[in-house]
Amino acid sequence: PLPPHAGQLWWYSNRGGPPQRLAPGVYGVSNALLDTPWPKLQAAKAAFGALCRTGTANTPALLDLLQDRRPHPPHGEPPAGADAALARAASAIYIDTPRYGTRCSTVVRLRTDGRTEFVERWHGHGGGQAEFRFFSTAQGNDT
Repeated sequence: PLPPHAGQLWWYSNRGGPPQRLAPGVYGVSNALLDTPWPKLQAAKAAFGALCRTGTANTPALLDLLQDRRPHPPHGEPPAGADAALARAASAIYIDTPRYGTRCSTVVRLRTDGRTEFVERWHGHGGGQAEFRFFSTAQGNDT
């Protein structure tokens, strides 16, 4: 969650309205606008909240959460002619099909020392070997 001491965090999308200041809390994005009520996004937010409450929201646990392949109820009706198997696969947090799927999973951490860390797991095609990328900003507002 966004801690109260973190300053300001804003959300903006080229598909939404004006920039929106975010209050402390838990938010989620999954190929749509902020907090689109997709069942998989609601499940991910609930799992994230549980990790935070138990003090286990470390980077490996968060990346594991983003690997969840369990299907969730679909969000609305699929378009006419849509592939039912693909729609079911796309209802999972992590999508893994031969032709379509999750390309990367990203964890962004706001540290108490003022740094921001980005950790990405780039997924190989068809469940191949993942590649990790890490980036950290300088301490404080020097970035």
